[in-house]
Amino acid sequence: ESGVFLSGVISGGGRSHFVLLCRNLHYRLGGFLPHTGVVAAVTEETALLVRGRCRLLPFETVYLEDAATTCVKLHEVICGAAGTAAWQNYEHCYSEAYDMMERSEYGSALWWWEKARAVEQGALAEESPLCRSSQAARLEKECVMRMSRGDYAPFARRPRLANGENDGVPHSDVVSTVTSEETVSQKTASATSSFRFGPLVTAPESDAVSLEVAAGCLPHRFRDRLGNVWKRALNPIEDPSTDITPVYMAISATGTLAVLKVCQLTDAAARLTRAEVDAALEELMGLRVNDSLVQYLSYCYVPPHRVVLVMQYVPGGTLREMKSRYGRKLPLTAVRRNVASMLRGLAHLHGRGVIHGRLCPENVMVGVEGRWRLKGMLLGAAPLILHQETYYVSPEVAAGGAKTAANDVYALGLLLLAMLTDSHPWQWSANAALDRSRNELDSLLADSTAFREALRNGLLTPVPTPADTDETLRTVLEACLRTAPGDRPTAADILFLCNP
Repeated sequence: ESGVFLSGVISGGGRSHFVLLCRNLHYRLGGFLPHTGVVAAVTEETALLVRGRCRLLPFETVYLEDAATTCVKLHEVICGAAGTAAWQNYEHCYSEAYDMMERSEYGSALWWWEKARAVEQGALAEESPLCRSSQAARLEKECVMRMSRGDYAPFARRPRLANGENDGVPHSDVVSTVTSEETVSQKTASATSSFRFGPLVTAPESDAVSLEVAAGCLPHRFRDRLGNVWKRALNPIEDPSTDITPVYMAISATGTLAVLKVCQLTDAAARLTRAEVDAALEELMGLRVNDSLVQYLSYCYVPPHRVVLVMQYVPGGTLREMKSRYGRKLPLTAVRRNVASMLRGLAHLHGRGVIHGRLCPENVMVGVEGRWRLKGMLLGAAPLILHQETYYVSPEVAAGGAKTAANDVYALGLLLLAMLTDSHPWQWSANAALDRSRNELDSLLADSTAFREALRNGLLTPVPTPADTDETLRTVLEACLRTAPGDRPTAADILFLCNP
């Protein structure tokens, strides 16, 4: 239980789970630590427990033997006081460089390695070599080597087995040292000139694959762009069949609850620089606080090509979950009460020139007080984040037109229809063959491409307004679902209609 092992890997702090984890690492790594020159190391879990008491720097992210998708980060234990200003400056530069390597951003990593080297040769020059990292030069050369051969895989590798056998992975994924005599400065300029966000991202084959990939490598603790540390729940809180982006509960170090949405970045994001992607995400963070919108709080990147959006926690779940939980058809009073809440959110966005573009039951949250709040706004980040298209779209968008405020109004009408009926808001039109079945319609709605083609061809039309709908809601639905975009009122106009 002491957590001390012959290899110099220590872990545990009395926690048997971490000790067992470390024994597995000890078996796997064998001669790995002597190969790198590290005398003592701790796992990420132990580093969190003892940070500030000694100098710790990450130096390798390795795979466990029994789970090819599970990575463990190792930290080198270094002599010296961890509270000095010089060391903290060096630790910051070093950690940023290593973080960039884990994100495949080797060009940015080289910039941070140069800053770390400047601090080491300046403020830390008088300290003993034992009080500085033994790994910085090796990692810096690793960046140069990977960039020179166009290898932008994340820096997470499998070590050789203790018996010397290879793990069966490409040589570039096996721990090695760089032997090239070419200096870092000679290669940096040419390598960084072509640096982009990383390799192209491809959409997963299915929602289940997306969930498996995201959950398999997503750390349990991470730091967002504001410096807040979050610990996520083990299991997602939303049904993965309803979206391709897993959603988790999370708690901060101070006890604040939030929701984490794990999003895959698209090919478009891969062609941009880190600064350009940051600018699009910062636009999301800049949405002004409104009690009819779910707020974005922060974000962080997770290797290899994901971004985690930290969002405000709304305990009532989504509108779709509420409908399935309390009955397929919601009470008229509940719908009438919350139409105004959604309209206030839409009017707030449209008044600032922002289009929601993804209005559907999955993107409406229900607060404890019953108020419906909009989420899922992606703004300029929409082309950069892989997201699922729904059938809550207007005919002009299905025909290839741009999403506009009028499309949001049409989607709102479809959403209200879905809440007032016991099924989805579409039915076969008079143009469709008479023998088209309900099951065929359900299959069509599950296929975004086929659905949009059918809507373009006039084969679908919104279902009729239920007979028991009151006059106000009936008027709202008629106005929202007008075919011509120019004939639809604005969200502010409809809000006035509901609250004259």
